[in-house]
Parts: sequence; structure tokens; C-alpha cells
Amino acid sequence: MQKKPDQAMSLEEARISKETVKTISQGIPGMTDLKDEVALALASDAEYRVREIIQDATKFMRQSKRSLLTTEDVSAALRLRNVEPLYGLSTKEPLKFVKVSGNTNLFYVADKEVDLSEFIQKDLPPVPNLPSLMAHWLSVEGVQPAISQNPPPETSEMESGGKRKRDVSSEQPEFKPLVKHVLSRELQLYYEHVTKHIVGNDNAQVDLCLKSVAEAPGLQQLLPYFVHFVVTKGNENLKNLKVLKALMRLVHALLANPYFGIEHYCHQLLPVVLTCVVRKKLGKNQSEEDHWSLRDFSAKIVADISSRFSDTYPTLQPRITKTYLGALLDVQKPLTTHYGAIVGLTALGPNVVNFLLVPHIKAYTSQLEEELQQEPLTPIRKYELAKTYSAIMLAAGTHLNSGDFRKDGGSDEVMLSSKPDHGFLKALPTERLAAMKELMPFFETRYDSMTEEFGDSLEPFRNLKDFEMNTVPEAMTL
Repeated sequence: MQKKPDQAMSLEEARISKETVKTISQGIPGMTDLKDEVALALASDAEYRVREIIQDATKFMRQSKRSLLTTEDVSAALRLRNVEPLYGLSTKEPLKFVKVSGNTNLFYVADKEVDLSEFIQKDLPPVPNLPSLMAHWLSVEGVQPAISQNPPPETSEMESGGKRKRDVSSEQPEFKPLVKHVLSRELQLYYEHVTKHIVGNDNAQVDLCLKSVAEAPGLQQLLPYFVHFVVTKGNENLKNLKVLKALMRLVHALLANPYFGIEHYCHQLLPVVLTCVVRKKLGKNQSEEDHWSLRDFSAKIVADISSRFSDTYPTLQPRITKTYLGALLDVQKPLTTHYGAIVGLTALGPNVVNFLLVPHIKAYTSQLEEELQQEPLTPIRKYELAKTYSAIMLAAGTHLNSGDFRKDGGSDEVMLSSKPDHGFLKALPTERLAAMKELMPFFETRYDSMTEEFGDSLEPFRNLKDFEMNTVPEAMTL
């Protein structure tokens, strides 16, 4: 295909002339006199190189969906051919070329004129700040704060126009690799020391470890590890009463530490603690081991969690009371489970007792009375009945000690300081009184009286210190 004459003429005019090469050579030392044949050969080669660069730059322009060639396209074409790009010509403003005086074929880029007097009168730029250090939180309990110093969270790429970019090359979802939680060597040694002695036999070391966990700051990174330890060991040692007691004391220490944000781990701790309250069997031999104190202490822990975090989790207390009430009303459950449900509801406070437990006390105590009158009863069964009956009486005392049920409208101080009146015992049948004294040896010293509302009539208890949360029962010490 032959070119048109006018097109050939335009290409001929576009070539670099030998005069241009000679003019450029004058600026190079030692090349003052360049022959015409050499200048013509250099001009032809330079023209070929320039055309290559322009063609590559045009490709970049078209790929960018533009119709105007820019200096960025030329720089990209130069980098493509391993040539150093041009610097100082990246501005998008059009360059103004001026002819050199005395030579009409030589041009240079005109610089902007600056008025020196105006430049001198300008205000000095602000002094840069001195180097300094500033601390900020990289993470708080594993969560990165959204502050300017931290990198922003990763977001998916967006197309121009606000639409999300869709990758159709692969249909398989991408999963980020798991990031290991790195602990310092000191925290690792501390965790190993505490977990080792918690399940050990050195009672003094156990007390020291629990005191340290309850008071020491700077242990926030160990909180998820302690929670995992309690959950794992609790499920593995349901027949080891000593380990269960130690784990419940560890939970109590975690709750006592003001530096822990333990509300984020309630859903992991509650199942283990509730298991220690209402499980059918705790330990290897319930007739010889004191699992009752474990149920009492675990009920206090559940009550503490409920009172502290019910505002954060509104469904927390309803779920706990539903678990307790379901265990109590199930006649197939053993007395140990009923006992745990009763002490659990009692620990939640008088309002829970008034609305959920009091309506069932009369019917439940009637069932206990029927079994108490049956003969013969094994010593273990008698003791279980006595513990369950005492838990019911403690719940009734909590109910009657509430403000709506005080006899003379007296204050708490009067009620708690008055001496118990056991005159009601004289009115009881001799057989019934003997049975009550046999099943509950401390009945006369622990309770005031009975009320007619429950068959034999119960009066409010004088002392409910067994349900204070600030002390650990002596039976719970290892």
C-alpha cells in the first residue's frame, strides 16, 4: 500500500533535521565541528527512537481511555524500555517555550519570574517541630482502636462510581490466615505457674496465685487463656471435687480483678459455673465429699455475674432463672439438683424469690414432708432431705425478710439484732420436733420460727450472712 504524497510530505517534514543535531552538539564539550554526514545519521537514529517512544506512549494513552497524550504516558514508555524517565516535566500545565535570541531554531522553557523584593518581604515558613515520642494503644484486649495513628481496617476495593469491584476470575472465597496471639515470656511463665498450682496440692501457693490474679494489673492478655483453662478443666474434672472448687475460686478471682473486662466472656463461663450448681453428681462419692459448699459458692458467683452484667445483657438473668426454675420443677431431677436450683434462686435476691420461688414453696415442702415421714430412710437420703429443706427455709427467710413482710415495720438493725424466739418449737408435736432435730441438728440456732403460711409457720431469719459475696466459705478452702 503506497502512501499519499501529502502524507509522505508530512512525514518528511516531521523528521529531525541535521541542523537540530548540530545545535545540540554545540552544548557538548569537544564536539564543536560535526560533519553533515554524521549529523544526518544521528538525526535518522534519533527520529527512529523518538517514534518508538511515541508509539509506546500512545498505547498507554489508549489503555487509559484518554485522547490526550501526557508526560506520564511518555515516562511510562521510557521505563518500559529501561530508559531513565524525564524529570521536571510532569506538570499538567502547558509548557511555554521561548526562542533563544539570535537563533530562531533554538527554544528553551521559560521560567516564572520572581520578584525578589516581594519574596524577601514574605513571612518565614513555620519552624518544623522537634522530634518527639508519643504513645498510643495498638490494641485494647485484642481490639484495635479506631484512631489516626493506627492503620485503617482493610476494606474491599471499590470501582470508580462507588460500585464494589467483583472478581469473577475465581469463585472460591478467600480466607485470611489465622494470626497467632503472641504473649511475652513473662506472661507465659506467669500463666504456667498459676495453672500449675491451681490444680496442685500446695494450698499456700493456691491462695497466693488467686490473690495475685484478683489484684494484679496488666494481666488483660491472659484473660481469654484463663477462661479457656476454666472451661476445659471444668468439663474434664466433673468427678474431681477439689479441682472444681479451685476453678470456681479462680472464676471468683477473675471477677474480683477490676482491670479485667470479663463481661465479654460471660457466655463461656456461665455454663461451667451453672454446671457446678445444678449438676446431678459432683465428685466421685457424694456421700463422703462436701459438694454442697461448691454448689453454694457457685450460686453466689452466678448471682454476682447476673447483678453486674444484667444491664449489658438484658436476657442474662431471665436465662439463668429459667435454668434454675426448670431444674426445680422437674420431678425427675434428684434432690442435689433441686438444692442447687433453690440456693441459686435465693442468691439472686428477694425479688426473684418472691416472684419465682415462693409460689412453689408450699407444694414442694409438702412433698418433702411426705418423704420425711417415710420409713426407713438411709442416712444419705436423710442428709439430702435436710439440706434441701434448709435451703427452702433460707429462701423463705429471704422472702419474709424483705420490706413488705416485716411484722412491725422495724428496721434491719432491729430485726438482725433481736434474739430468736423458739417458742414455736414447744407447740410442735413431739414426733415432728424430734425428726426435725435429728435431720437438722442446728435447726434451733439457725432459724427463728415457723409461720402458719407453710404448714408449721416460718418467721424471718435473723442472719443471712451465708450469702455474702465478699468472703469465701471455709469449706471452699483447699
